[in-house]
Amino acid sequence: FSTPDLPVASIPAGFGDFKLPTLAFNLIFYNQIRAPLILDLEMVGITGEDSLKLAIQPQLNLPELGGIDTTIIAFKADTMKITDQVDQLLTDQEGNSASIFDLFSYDELKIQGRAILEGEGTLERNKGLWGDVRIDIQPLSFIFPKDMTIIPQNKSVIEQLDRKTAEQIDSGLVSVELYMGTTNHTPLLMDLSMFISNNDFFPICLDSLVEGDLLNSMVSDTCESTIANYFNNDGNLENINVILLNDTTVTLDSIFVAETKYLIDNLPDLILEEVDVESCYGVDTVWWWSKEQCLDLNQINSLGSFYGKMVSLSLDQAENIDCDGNVLLPSNIDNTIFMGNTELKWISRPTDLYLSPLITIYGTDNIEPSGQCSSYDSRITINPSDYLEILSFIRMVLKVDN
Repeated sequence: FSTPDLPVASIPAGFGDFKLPTLAFNLIFYNQIRAPLILDLEMVGITGEDSLKLAIQPQLNLPELGGIDTTIIAFKADTMKITDQVDQLLTDQEGNSASIFDLFSYDELKIQGRAILEGEGTLERNKGLWGDVRIDIQPLSFIFPKDMTIIPQNKSVIEQLDRKTAEQIDSGLVSVELYMGTTNHTPLLMDLSMFISNNDFFPICLDSLVEGDLLNSMVSDTCESTIANYFNNDGNLENINVILLNDTTVTLDSIFVAETKYLIDNLPDLILEEVDVESCYGVDTVWWWSKEQCLDLNQINSLGSFYGKMVSLSLDQAENIDCDGNVLLPSNIDNTIFMGNTELKWISRPTDLYLSPLITIYGTDNIEPSGQCSSYDSRITINPSDYLEILSFIRMVLKVDN
């Protein structure tokens, strides 16, 4: 006889990009039927027209008279464990090895199939078979095979400065030093950047954008389509361009280069015709080496979406991590970040500005546990006692006229 489909869940996008080594996906069946019963089931992962099927064929035990027999099918990684039966390796519909993580990388998950009565037994009225699904993660451990980049949806807004304040900053502020002291009591290895823009749109691949048209940048299809959709582009990525302006930033004790990155899709409005590199120097023009063209800097500032990196901070891994990915001793890092005239120009722009952090979490194969681990599988474990602490203050240097 057939069994109804069991729609388990819609899986969050991106679940396949990390693994939960302590995850146990359990199917629990309750049987009141006193007859030999075999389940012929499939767990099916579905994304569009693509699907993955894992076969399940447990034999259920006969319950005691008037009782209920419970059979648990537990899936851990590539193994299926069935109550009172031999463990089995998972295979897909093509006979290839598979794991529960492969199944969870699909958008939808359901269970379908039939129950087979095979042999002699006794059937009684109002007796049946039903099941539950249970997911256990104890403790909360992860494996990240790849780096992950996160940009929060909510952005901080810096309202436009009045012109008098902006002029005072431009004329009197020499430099700004941002001190940040961090304590990392998490098993994560991360980088934290803070971007500023005149736009609340922050593509997740900002750090990977290089000068030229968008096709020059080695970014994911998802990020390309997100940028194209934002600009309402017709699909021609060559019409969307990245412009980099490098400025020398000067502080009291250092000189370094700060980069302003622009995204723009109306390039013809910026090009100054028949101007060579020797003539393209001044406060209102910039030579675009990627296309060998002279651009109107004022037009870039008014028409382009600019992105400046205010802060870039590496958060080292915890000082001591055991072989199960638990933090035993945190790391403490002190950083001094210099902000010079370029960053001050960003802040004093005559428009509302937006701030957004960009967090890069590195793959857990970069984590180095303390001591020797005979079977370390790159897992990290999140505990209630874990925390990330950041303390900061700003020191400003002003030029004061006598």
